Amino acid sequence: MPIASPPDAEGTDPPHPRRRPSPLAAFAAGAILTVMMPPRTAHLAAVRTHIKTWLTGLAVADTTAHDIVTATDEALTNAVNHNHDTLTGLVALTIEATPTAITTTITSNGTWTSSTPKEPRISPIGTSTPCQTTPSARRTPEPARDRKLSTGAAAPLPRADLRR
Repeated sequence: MPIASPPDAEGTDPPHPRRRPSPLAAFAAGAILTVMMPPRTAHLAAVRTHIKTWLTGLAVADTTAHDIVTATDEALTNAVNHNHDTLTGLVALTIEATPTAITTTITSNGTWTSSTPKEPRISPIGTSTPCQTTPSARRTPEPARDRKLSTGAAAPLPRADLRR
């Protein structure tokens, strides 16, 4: 989605060609990405690429985009790997960007193997789970066997137009 620079005070001059527009302009009404995928790990790489491309289009800072893609990929992988009762149905991913946060919600219809570890679990690749690395992450059991993982930025997003 192209981002337009605001007009000058009188609203008549075209934007200066070297002035980068604020990426937050795209978030004014909220930008939403929705992806529906079968619960198969073969689809995860394409979804990661799609998320990164979408965040780049919104001019989200590279480090922030990397964190969002990493946490979302881990949560999607969990939704796929822990979908024990069925290989049918879909895993739904919704990412909403606002001026102050990016919220990721993942919903699937599989049953979850409940466990309460005494120590934080580390994934096979040596990273912590999203609920450990993102202070605002939470896993919410939903009715009808759906579950959601939501993550949100704790602070305003970095402005890409201020980066050098």
